[in-house]
Amino acid sequence: MRFMSGNPAIKNLTKEVNANGNTVKGEVYSSGNISANDVASYKGVGFKALYFAILVLVVAVLSATFLPVVFAQNISTGYFILGGAFVGIIIFGIISSFSRNVALWGTLYAICEAVLIGFISYVYEFGFNNIVLIALLTTVLAFVTISACYAFGLIKVTNRFRGVVLSALIALIVAQLMILVLSLFVPSLFDIYSTVGFWVQLGICSLSIVIACAMLAVDLNNITNLVENRMPKQYEWRAAFGLVVTLIWLYLEILRLLVMIFARRR
Repeated sequence: MRFMSGNPAIKNLTKEVNANGNTVKGEVYSSGNISANDVASYKGVGFKALYFAILVLVVAVLSATFLPVVFAQNISTGYFILGGAFVGIIIFGIISSFSRNVALWGTLYAICEAVLIGFISYVYEFGFNNIVLIALLTTVLAFVTISACYAFGLIKVTNRFRGVVLSALIALIVAQLMILVLSLFVPSLFDIYSTVGFWVQLGICSLSIVIACAMLAVDLNNITNLVENRMPKQYEWRAAFGLVVTLIWLYLEILRLLVMIFARRR
């Protein structure tokens, strides 16, 4: 059984470790040559995922609290911070996908991501009361539901399942790029307040949520493979980081969906 995932934070495991526990350097990791304390565990992945989740939450709250003040005092500084966070997401995201020191680069990525998430959440909360709380609770509920379904075998992550999820993800990216290009020539066509634009964006957003939920199942299966194949403990950071990245994506898509629905009701 090999590690495969559409999540860029996790999929690099496929290149580094195969089903037999062999690293790219040829060193074999098995129960015979490493102690129980040196192999990945569910507890280890859980604590590391909790670390990333708390870090994102704390930084996001700080961003939502202080960044609007910065914008009010000096708008250029505010845009500089947001721009820096966006660049950091790209740079640290790429490094995290290939580096073995995910603890460091993943932390930097999470901080930059949280800065943007916090400000975006503030803007939406300013326009729609309690929308952030609803999005958070919905994300937690979705995660608990997917985890329960996976644990009880209601969701089976097979190679076919992974292939479908990956194909859907690629199709989603292509569709969003096409909409972006077409909107440059026919802006009114994809206006959220127009009938066509609303249903197109609603469909795309709903599909994104479904794919994100499917990715959660894939990430949970990757964690299961990580532990059952007794992979080195260092991979706990990558597995935890990948799971949190998917959760952040799910939260943002749910938040976007709620904004569209709330805006339409006005």
